[in-house]
Amino acid sequence: MEQYIQGLIEFDEYKNMIKVFNENFDMADSELQRKKAELNITETPKIFPEDIVTNLKQNWEHLNDSEKMIFLQRFVKKINITVERERGKTSTVKIDGIEFYSGKQQTKEMIRAKMSRIRNH
Repeated sequence: MEQYIQGLIEFDEYKNMIKVFNENFDMADSELQRKKAELNITETPKIFPEDIVTNLKQNWEHLNDSEKMIFLQRFVKKINITVERERGKTSTVKIDGIEFYSGKQQTKEMIRAKMSRIRNH
C-alpha cells in the first residue's frame, strides 16, 4: 500500500499484490486450521487489550512513525476522541477509548476494508 501511495507501483500491480496476499493468507489459514485439527488444538492463548496497551505505552516512544502507523492499522479498530475548545485557547484532544481488533475479526475486517478501498478506486 505504501508503494502505491508513493507512486512506486501502478494500481493494477497493487491489486494483483492484494490478490496474491489474500490467496497466500487463505492457504496459510487453511494449513493452520489443518495443523490445529491434527494436534487437537482447540484454543489459542488469549491476549487482552490491557496487555497490548501496557506494552504499547512502555514502547511507543521507541517506534518510528512508520512502525506506529503499521501498529495502528493492524491492531486498532477505532479511537474515540473528544476535542475540547475554549474560546481564545488551544484545543485539547482527549482519547476517550481505544477499540482493538480481535484475532480473525481483525484480519477479515482489514481485508474487507482494503478490498473496499480497491473497488472504490
